[in-house]
Amino acid sequence: MEIALTQLKVDAIQWWYDLYETYHGVLSWGQFKRELLIRFGLSEYKNINGQLAKIRQTSTVH
Repeated sequence: MEIALTQLKVDAIQWWYDLYETYHGVLSWGQFKRELLIRFGLSEYKNINGQLAKIRQTSTVH
């Protein structure tokens, strides 16, 4: 988790301090990941990749 924390930006750093206090400094990777997704959600990059992966060819190309 230490590596992930080094990548936090300004807004996320304050979020982390608040989260750390809420969990009294005892936070598992699963809890961190869940809280991160609740607060910040999936990035648009990941959403776009997910949408592209679902595209299927339905006819032939002429």
